[in-house]
Amino acid sequence: MRRALAVLRAFDDARTELGVSELARTLGLSKSIVMRLVATLREAGFLERGVVHDKYRIGLAAFEVGSLYFANASLRREAEPVLRALAEQLTCSTYIGTLSGDRAVYVSAIEGSGPIRVGPRIGSSAPAHTTAAGKALLAHLEPDALERYLATAELVPETPQSISTRAELRQHLLQIRAAGFATNRGEHLNGVGAVGAPVFDARGAAVAAISLAFPIYLVPDDHWSTVTAAVLDAAQKISRRLGTPSYMTSGAPER
Repeated sequence: MRRALAVLRAFDDARTELGVSELARTLGLSKSIVMRLVATLREAGFLERGVVHDKYRIGLAAFEVGSLYFANASLRREAEPVLRALAEQLTCSTYIGTLSGDRAVYVSAIEGSGPIRVGPRIGSSAPAHTTAAGKALLAHLEPDALERYLATAELVPETPQSISTRAELRQHLLQIRAAGFATNRGEHLNGVGAVGAPVFDARGAAVAAISLAFPIYLVPDDHWSTVTAAVLDAAQKISRRLGTPSYMTSGAPER
């Protein structure tokens, strides 16, 4: 793995195309080893044939990975001021996540100032069907993508409150999409609640979801609507920062 990454790092603005001999000299490896590494990277799409014969250049797969990093970096930059304000407003931890397969991956988290702090580490993940952010994103998948998820996801319950059947999850996601937000009442961690809402980009696609987490016993049932309104407002602010048309973020969905 380290050697394969070293091959990719050998390319730069001044050396956009390199041959096996050049790579071997640069990396201090034998040509036979470099040839095997290049073949593997080509097969995976991280390298491709260059314009010059017997030379290679960075491939589309590497660009796609880099684009994901850029998208997440941009997402964090636009979201964090809003998440920080939400955390200060409600003294609870806030975070933003994206979908990766059947898991919600947290790309940013702001710790609340309350007496009990709940929140995931950046880069950590959880089964999407057990989290407010994950369910908000699942509810906004395109129909084909949702069907693929439902066909393959392992709905292993993490607590007694977790949804564990496809039929129940499908119905739950329909309700979330209609309402515009998702709740989690101890489905991922016992005693921990959360409210999540999707974040949309300039195309109107749900690219992430924000959540606010708290110990359930600290938030009475009649206060959940207040939390939900604050989370929806924050999600709409981030969506507008990402270029979502104003007509898509004017007012919260009926609930």
